[in-house]
Amino acid sequence: MFAALAQCFPATWIDLVNNDDPAFNDEVWKMFPGVHGQEFWMSRARAHGCATPVEYAREMKRWVVDVERITCPTFVSYGEGDYAESTTKEFYDRLTVPKRFLVYREADGAGGHCEGMGQSRYFTDLFAWLGKP
Repeated sequence: MFAALAQCFPATWIDLVNNDDPAFNDEVWKMFPGVHGQEFWMSRARAHGCATPVEYAREMKRWVVDVERITCPTFVSYGEGDYAESTTKEFYDRLTVPKRFLVYREADGAGGHCEGMGQSRYFTDLFAWLGKP
């Protein structure tokens, strides 16, 4: 997860995270000011038991997906314009199990992070795929 997250960071931020430097927190708050920036970072950090952005970024280093160990059919998708999408297609291409790949387009009203603007389309596609023999 950190590799995907790090693609969104300025290069100097990577060094701050790698050195566990609390200055990373200051950089985050400069780039993501106010309550919206705090909600964005801290909702994710708290979900992982972290108290600061640098703790959260460091925690993300622990989350590595070993694609070759996935043995169940896998539905892979992303919403166009998703700030977090960076390696979805690569992940899909590496899967060796039955799989399905969909991109939800902004023009269709279904883009955004976690297909947030098109949840009904996402769930319709996902459950239809799950229901196939």
